[in-house]
Amino acid sequence: MPHVYLSLGSNHNAAANLRAGVRLIGAIADVRAASTVYESPPVGGAEGAPYLNAALLIDTDLSREALKAQLVQIEDACGRIRRDAAGRKSSVVSLDLDIIVYDADPPHVDLARYAHVAVPLAEIAPDLTPPGESKPLRIVAQRFANSSLIPRDDIDLLLPPPLTS
Repeated sequence: MPHVYLSLGSNHNAAANLRAGVRLIGAIADVRAASTVYESPPVGGAEGAPYLNAALLIDTDLSREALKAQLVQIEDACGRIRRDAAGRKSSVVSLDLDIIVYDADPPHVDLARYAHVAVPLAEIAPDLTPPGESKPLRIVAQRFANSSLIPRDDIDLLLPPPLTS
């Protein structure tokens, strides 16, 4: 069964959408591990609310293409709007799910480019070597030690959300 590493992100009702995404992913695959959730600003100075980001390790019988199609359906089920009324990329992201590593395929080229991808993934795949790098991810992720990522230890993706009164 293929091992797959996913990157998750949300900046709209973020904790609830990340949890919903993990629950829905769990319906199509075996969730094996989840990273810490991190808060980060939008990439590239884009406008919008801060993001919550995390990484998952899953096992699945789905092909890469079938898994990608299922992930798009999960994003849509969580209210993903890809373009605003003017056709611009939406700054509100209810859920973004990306395949970073699918089994023995080469990892996603942006793996070591962004702190919000590299740091969470380094927690659950420390020995993975990103494309264009000679060192494992646990070392590469140290480049982002001074980034604006904030660990959100109050959010556990593998536990149900707290009850509210």
